[in-house]
Amino acid sequence: TPREFALLEPFLRHRGSVFSRSEILERLAGSSSTASARNLAEKVYSLQRKLAMMGIDNLVETRRNAGYLMP
Repeated sequence: TPREFALLEPFLRHRGSVFSRSEILERLAGSSSTASARNLAEKVYSLQRKLAMMGIDNLVETRRNAGYLMP
């Protein structure tokens, strides 16, 4: 989906960088967003599942108390 691509794009551009949840939410929806960290976690999980179905595991990893990164 376009939202999933928007979620994946910063990881592809800045591979190895950790993005906090707030940074990702800002990139996805701007400062007027009503999105929450829980919504973000659901989107990341959905993206991870879809990538795994294509044989791409662990492309986006969760870093506890930090955010997410693409190793």
